[in-house]
Amino acid sequence: MLPVALWGLDPLFSCWRKLLIASIERTVTKVVLEEEQRLEFYLYARPVSKVEVVGIVVRRVLKSKKLLIYVDDGSGIIECIKFYDGEKAPLAEFALGDIVSIKGMLAVAGEDQQFVLHIQSAARLLDVHEELQFWGDAMWLMENVYNRPFV
Repeated sequence: MLPVALWGLDPLFSCWRKLLIASIERTVTKVVLEEEQRLEFYLYARPVSKVEVVGIVVRRVLKSKKLLIYVDDGSGIIECIKFYDGEKAPLAEFALGDIVSIKGMLAVAGEDQQFVLHIQSAARLLDVHEELQFWGDAMWLMENVYNRPFV
């Protein structure tokens, strides 16, 4: 594992990693640093924090000061959280069944420490082929880029 001071030297560190939800659940490692009271996430021993997923909105829950969107990409379901402080709820244009692209910061939540995404940006995709293209890109990147060691 790279020391935090060297994370910026990894050319992938600042990129949004295109990942399938199953890849997040199976290959991302959580490291708890109790002395610093923080979590670090690693994908094949490389630090990761920014993730992009594409899938179908299967559930929306509006709570006080946060919106929960559950996205299913066919390989799994992930909870995406958008905090807000205004009166108008964010991402009101997203409806059940919409294909969306969510870019967010990895985190864990709940007693079982499930992966969640804190939404940084979100977009509704109008072309149904974009999800298939994302799948192909994510699988190719996982096989040819993400699993290569950073030296």
